[in-house]
Amino acid sequence: MDKEKWLMLILLIIVFQNTASGIVGVIQINRHGARTGRHFSNLTSELFYGSGEEELTINGYRQVEKLGQWIAERYIYYDYKLLSPDFNLEEILIKTSSKLRTIFSAAGFMKGLYPLSETLPVFLSHCKYEDKCNYLKDDDVPPIVNYSSRRNIPKIRLTVADPDEDIIFHAEFCRLSRNSTFNKNLKDYLIKTEIYNITREEIREAINDIKSKWEDPFIGLPEDVIYTKKFLSYLYAFISHTEYHFENKYFGLSNQTTLLMKKLCLEDWYDVRLVENCAFKLINSPMFYNFIIHLDTLVDNYNQGNTKFKYLLLSGHDTNIVNVISTIINKDILLKMLDSFEKYYDFLQPPYASSFIIELHASESQDSDHFLNPTKKFFIRILYNGNILREELSQELKYDHSTDGIDYKIFREFLLNKIDMNYKYLDCHR
Repeated sequence: MDKEKWLMLILLIIVFQNTASGIVGVIQINRHGARTGRHFSNLTSELFYGSGEEELTINGYRQVEKLGQWIAERYIYYDYKLLSPDFNLEEILIKTSSKLRTIFSAAGFMKGLYPLSETLPVFLSHCKYEDKCNYLKDDDVPPIVNYSSRRNIPKIRLTVADPDEDIIFHAEFCRLSRNSTFNKNLKDYLIKTEIYNITREEIREAINDIKSKWEDPFIGLPEDVIYTKKFLSYLYAFISHTEYHFENKYFGLSNQTTLLMKKLCLEDWYDVRLVENCAFKLINSPMFYNFIIHLDTLVDNYNQGNTKFKYLLLSGHDTNIVNVISTIINKDILLKMLDSFEKYYDFLQPPYASSFIIELHASESQDSDHFLNPTKKFFIRILYNGNILREELSQELKYDHSTDGIDYKIFREFLLNKIDMNYKYLDCHR
């Protein structure tokens, strides 16, 4: 091979290396790990070693730690070499809800992702009021004389939402301060749709089943309170979380009762998420706008050769994932899933430590006019608990089988159409 051909081959190799397809960045929403139930604090304390209501349990911490280990295998060691093996502060941004279970879940997740690390929560509300500045210590060490570490252990910052301005994770509890139309919490303006025809007889049978195994909640209550969907939902808010930890053997309820309570749970989630209205749009807007801002940053940085920022973690709740799912999933498919809820329950109701992942990929455009001046095409791939979402997605997203993803411009436009910029006027004061 002559000299010119060798030079051309080397040039082509260099061009290919610089334009090869690859992952650019990731946005991930996690649900916290397993927690204790709501209501019945005395029994919660007895069963979970003095814990209070809705607190992360040791099972839950281990779950999110293992989720972090899986993410490390996917984005550090095996599938993609996106993140550095050693924690790099410039690569990762972590935002968490102000609930303690999500803060601890974020810490557990990062411990799984980077075992040799130390988490440092940064509370955005620290200095909102003068008397609360430096309210929490951030330099706690064990009582060892002249304590110091001889290893370089990185500190991972967890940015904790201000409870009074938590529009990303809890916008449904906010009000639109500049519009008298929404003078109550946004969730009160969501449009409800009947999903299941649950009969009084079904409710009575389920309540009697629970009552035969657990009498305490019913003492002193009249029948018109006990035999209602509302009271059954109240019980399920405790039972479902407790049964998880005891492998569904603590109460020993019938399969029929369990299925009915799952129906109620799904109805509570989706009866207000099947119809989009102004309130629902405002609730989703802060999260979706965060998606766009960070995805645009990833694209811009990539085009400029700056690939430092690569990963955004949002440590939140099942409601956050449900809001996204109910928006991007084809409504006809969603209704079919709800109809076959036994099969799709773990899809519709995100289990503990669920993860919703948006991957941004770059590939060489097929319509590039010259091999020396290739253009990049960006596309989105969505994973939910490790499964790539394809046929389930809204037709508006125009899923492309050639890239196994969604064109980024289409995805961005889809999100923009779901955003009401008036969300910036939301008042979330507790």
